[in-house]
Amino acid sequence: LDKPINLRIEDATIGEVFEKISAASGAKLVIDPDTLDYLPYGDQTRLSVTLANATLRKRLDALLAGLALQWQIDGEEVRILPSEPLYRMGRRATYDELRILAALHTAQVEPSDRAGPVLEQVRKVTGTAGLDIVFHTEIDRDKALARADKALPGSPVAWLDMLCHGADATWHLWGDDILILSRAAQIKRQLQRTVSLRYQNAALVTVLADLARKGRVQLQMDPGVMEYLPDQTRTNFNLVMADASIAQALEVISGATGLKFDVTSEGVRVGPSDLLKRRMEGATTEPRKRTPYFVKFVMPGPNGTSVEVFMRADELPPELFKAIEAEKDKYVRKLREELVKPE
Repeated sequence: LDKPINLRIEDATIGEVFEKISAASGAKLVIDPDTLDYLPYGDQTRLSVTLANATLRKRLDALLAGLALQWQIDGEEVRILPSEPLYRMGRRATYDELRILAALHTAQVEPSDRAGPVLEQVRKVTGTAGLDIVFHTEIDRDKALARADKALPGSPVAWLDMLCHGADATWHLWGDDILILSRAAQIKRQLQRTVSLRYQNAALVTVLADLARKGRVQLQMDPGVMEYLPDQTRTNFNLVMADASIAQALEVISGATGLKFDVTSEGVRVGPSDLLKRRMEGATTEPRKRTPYFVKFVMPGPNGTSVEVFMRADELPPELFKAIEAEKDKYVRKLREELVKPE
């Protein structure tokens, strides 16, 4: 990342661009599959790059901001990922939406007391006269705008982030509108992402972590929640789905395991359902002691054999139980009489 390179690339696909940059810099740049799913033309997205005696560490942010992308070091690799605003769209951006997002990342706006209403500045730098902010959650707009204004000068992205800060809200672009919504509502949107899944004999916790990664949400697990499940379910879980949403996959897992998935403003919380709790309580409660055997029947079997059958009192018809009890009482009285007779 710190090696100065000189490189000029004209109108090449995004894959070709990063292959050439990797070769020139010695850094292994890898485009995450998710990235291509959000760009207007996928792996056919084309761009031009000029690097003049520049290091990637200094220039990569600016290079990727023009596509609303970001980078992250992952071991020996540098992964190219969607930026948070691009990811929050939850779908492939159109060419115009990507252009607006790029401007939101790269442009600069000033506090309102210096350059007028910030929204007008944002419309100007994005070249979108009809751009508007639409609120889909309860928020004190005057306080939010005043708070956001203090984050300037800066990028429109920084301004929008501060607009939502402390209000349990977030934002995403949709056409010419910037939508402000609750964080929980945004997480639900991200769980609607369509995926194809194939997990075979996988640890369930690994499956859940991978689904959270695909939805780019935080996974929160109640302490000891996996102890509610049988070992086979925990360690050898199978799930195959095609073109299903992440939310649908969680529903299937819930039905198969009894786990409960609650969406919060922080992510997805995994806990035991009431059914699992009752099962656990039943399993840990000392089993009720059964009544002792009360009577033995000797029944003839095949070839001159006999079969002994032992039955408990609660297994007998009430009238038979009473008759046996009466005969037993007679026999006990008779034994007592025999014992008290003088010799």
